Amino acid sequence: MFLFKLFAVFISLLALMSPIINEYSPISLKSAIGAPFIAIFFVVWLYQLPKKNCISSSNLYFPIIGFYLWAIISLFWVVNYFFATVMLLQFLSYILTFVIVVNFISSMKDINFLLFSVLFSSFVVSVIGLIQFYFSDNEFIKNFFTQGAVPGSTFGNKNFTMHFIVMMIPLALVGLFNENSKKILFFLSIVLFFDLWIWIVSFTRAAWLAVFTQIVLLLLFIIIDRLKNKERSMISNIYNIKQKIIAFFSVISLLFFFVQIANQQLNKNIDSTMIVNKIETITVESGSTRIPGWLNTIEMIKDYPIIGVGVGQWPIYYPLYNDRAALDTIFTDVETFRHLHNDYLEMLANFGIFGYMFLLWIFAIFVSMTFKILKSNYLYEKIYVVGITLSLQGFLVESFFSFPVKAYYPVLIVAILLAATSYIYNHVNE
Repeated sequence: MFLFKLFAVFISLLALMSPIINEYSPISLKSAIGAPFIAIFFVVWLYQLPKKNCISSSNLYFPIIGFYLWAIISLFWVVNYFFATVMLLQFLSYILTFVIVVNFISSMKDINFLLFSVLFSSFVVSVIGLIQFYFSDNEFIKNFFTQGAVPGSTFGNKNFTMHFIVMMIPLALVGLFNENSKKILFFLSIVLFFDLWIWIVSFTRAAWLAVFTQIVLLLLFIIIDRLKNKERSMISNIYNIKQKIIAFFSVISLLFFFVQIANQQLNKNIDSTMIVNKIETITVESGSTRIPGWLNTIEMIKDYPIIGVGVGQWPIYYPLYNDRAALDTIFTDVETFRHLHNDYLEMLANFGIFGYMFLLWIFAIFVSMTFKILKSNYLYEKIYVVGITLSLQGFLVESFFSFPVKAYYPVLIVAILLAATSYIYNHVNE
């Protein structure tokens, strides 16, 4: 138990680690620190394994291991072994995180401790980001952490910060309706308040779209569940539901009040018109600068449809396909050649249809486990899984417009959520 709590604290602190020297990337730092320490935790778990004499079961072991073995096999046709090794080490870190969590969890209290630790980190990340946003003219605040697009908080770029925040918002929101302790409800309200605040002022369209789709999915689920199950629906059986609804709307009301006050007092001209105008720019035309890269990558996929170009090889092959299907105005230097801003296409180009099947297998198993949990009579666990599903949905939306798979920390959270779902599934089927 001590080792698990230590692991949870480490994962939460990892979100807060960022270099002070601007030449270094926060994402690289998180990877450089996270990968070896997670490996150490794994080795310690292996050392303790004979005492426990068991490995927790999970339906996800086979597709996860199968995908990684395929990634290793692809080394036979890679061109750049450095890029391949970096991606393999990242994937190994994700897998070890899943194995550690799925084997350490022995109760819902363990899941709570881990996720609440990460939620606390999101609160700190949000506060740091808000300070950077409202005091961006202060040289000390501006330069204390490496900053690209403000508010980058401890992730260096607001887009990377939003990868994390959009996964935390639904966990805080659903937790607000699922927990009964006043202290925990106060904690989750504070987290939700600040996470939503930085989400608003981030002005990142992918993050806004992710949260909007989470809201739509949540409302659809509530309506369908209510129509189908009536008095047995989840929302009808939540303890003190009226008080929790009041608490939620209190958080939203206070949020808009404080955002307006802060904007006025600190001369940040953010109003509803600016937000509407920003949302209206979410069009095909606004994304046209990235679409050529997607179209050119599709040409790469056509040439290597089954086995792909190899783990981590998309940046190496892309120059050969630049302007193949469309004129690309973005990919003009070494840095921007590293990311496609669409993880779906980049992963398909790297691993081909064969490797992609393992990822679809993981997705199918998660969906199957989720539906079976939702059909159970375990209300607390059911509501928990709704939050996990919405969190993963946010990740999937972000992956269409960005590269959270390479950003390291978001996929650690995905691994944790998959492990939590696996435990809950086994728990409700005992």
